[in-house]
Amino acid sequence: MPGSHVTRSQIDAEGNFPYRLVGATADDKPIFAQPLSDAARQKYGNPPRPCVTVVYLKVADDDYVAYGLSGGP
Repeated sequence: MPGSHVTRSQIDAEGNFPYRLVGATADDKPIFAQPLSDAARQKYGNPPRPCVTVVYLKVADDDYVAYGLSGGP
């Protein structure tokens, strides 16, 4: 379920890891996230922490919709 609309500065303020492109929708809208590195995933628990829990769909210039992820493989 979609979350709030956020700006890039809001995304940067929330995360401690680099913001990067992680995929695209079927209609080529970019999807961004701040995934944990593999080293960080291993460092903070057993089993390892998930690589990302929020992704951001870019819908316009400096306008993203946040999507929280849950579940697992």
